[in-house]
Amino acid sequence: MTIIFSDPQLIERQRNLQYLKKVLDRLTDRQVSHVIYLINMESNRQRAMGLHFIDLSGIQDVNRKEGLKERLVGLDNLKEYLDDKIIQMQANLLPESEFDWLKKDLRRQVSCLRVLELGSHWHFSKLEMNKQPLDSIYSYIDNLFIVTAEGYVPATLDCKANILANIKSFLNTNRESESYTRWLNINDKNQIEWAQNYLQRNGYYINNLNIDISHIEVVRDIVLSSLDTIYLLIYPTNYVSCMATEKLLFIDKMKRAWSQKKFRDASKTKSQYHLPLTRMTKTRLEKLAEVKGLSTTAMLDAIINTAYERDCLGENGEELY
Repeated sequence: MTIIFSDPQLIERQRNLQYLKKVLDRLTDRQVSHVIYLINMESNRQRAMGLHFIDLSGIQDVNRKEGLKERLVGLDNLKEYLDDKIIQMQANLLPESEFDWLKKDLRRQVSCLRVLELGSHWHFSKLEMNKQPLDSIYSYIDNLFIVTAEGYVPATLDCKANILANIKSFLNTNRESESYTRWLNINDKNQIEWAQNYLQRNGYYINNLNIDISHIEVVRDIVLSSLDTIYLLIYPTNYVSCMATEKLLFIDKMKRAWSQKKFRDASKTKSQYHLPLTRMTKTRLEKLAEVKGLSTTAMLDAIINTAYERDCLGENGEELY
């Protein structure tokens, strides 16, 4: 049986609801979030001037489409109003393909977040760390403002793409040249947890994330991201680099600290083992140990383990042979 509405307001509300379903149901969560952001920005200006505004407070992240429908369904001139916001949204959002390099790669996502956080003095956007990392990156880039002599102005699509491209280039170059991915053995939970604590003590561990860290693979990715982004340099042109010498010294110190810990732990249980070394080799070993600040036993242990990790383990620490 067809229900016929005679009340003009009910008829208009039903039409609005049908239009909202037609428009909003085909949008992605990212697109809906930006429409809400645009409405909130306009509402803040209207509130400041004492004008009527649309209150979207209390809309839950879990079902933003339905919440938006409820708040807009009674709006006069809904089609004109929503169409305008959709046009603004489409003009503000980078294509999804610009973010493909971040998807399914937690290490890149966390590293990218860290770069955006440290570069926030050149541009402005709210970094919503209560979201999943990729969603936080979406909202930051989508809602970005740039600092100019005239104040904050919305970032152009070219500017947003440039920021992402510079971060991608930096992380790609870093991953090609760094030496700690293979060193941090994915099968060694003790080493990963030790590295996490070491970085926390030194103030470099990225820990303000909405991520389930119950899996050691996730902790390892965060540790690697933390190492990726120490001693960062971010320029007004959005170019990203790092203080390479300082970073290398820190990582070398970190590796030596891990070698010393392994030696201390092993010395509690290890049995004596004699290796017949030539006089020259023994002299060189003693010199190396002196330079590195280790005992000859710890130095030999470090040399063997470093060579083993370099030649016998894959990129993620798995046995090759």
